[in-house]
Amino acid sequence: MQSVPATPDGLTLKRGTSSPRRLQDNLTIFLFLLPAIILFLVFVVYPIFQSIYYSLFNWKGFGPAVDFVGLENFKKILTDKVFLKALKNGLLIIVFSLAFQLPLSLGLAVLVGRDLPGRVFFRTVFFMPYVLSEVITALMWLFILNPDPERGFINAIAVFFGGDAQLWLANPDIVMGSIFVALTWKYFGFHMLLYLTGLQNIPQEIEEAGRI
Repeated sequence: MQSVPATPDGLTLKRGTSSPRRLQDNLTIFLFLLPAIILFLVFVVYPIFQSIYYSLFNWKGFGPAVDFVGLENFKKILTDKVFLKALKNGLLIIVFSLAFQLPLSLGLAVLVGRDLPGRVFFRTVFFMPYVLSEVITALMWLFILNPDPERGFINAIAVFFGGDAQLWLANPDIVMGSIFVALTWKYFGFHMLLYLTGLQNIPQEIEEAGRI
């Protein structure tokens, strides 16, 4: 009596051809990703390392970098008033974002996540500013905050109600608030969408238990 092989010929053939097929698929994926990888290396990774290299020289931006100073530039920048002011402003924006922008996004996510009429419309309206490019957003807010009441929307309203026109982007006392309002308008819709996605993944049983 002839014995039957434990492994069918078709399965053996399939296993034998799976490795070259997988290698071909990986090669195809790599070839499709290669242009993006090259662009990333040339325009992101290479400039980063080039900036680190030039930061070790006393270089004016033209010609070869030959005056090596080591970490002297980093020591100077830590005592530069302009840099320290910019660092302080950046930290203030982060603190304001954590204290106001994220709670606002969470509150709106809770509101538009409920079964309210027009919730799809409000989701779209709140998320639309994030879709706009940074250039368009900057130009739009430059017009809104224009110091000329005949051109600036905010100053036009202030003058209409008997107030005074303000230098929203030139007055050191209010410029940070003006920038933060523009940043909040731009990005709160994105944070709202993230919160909304997380809230929708919460099981209904947990919400009902929380109400009890």
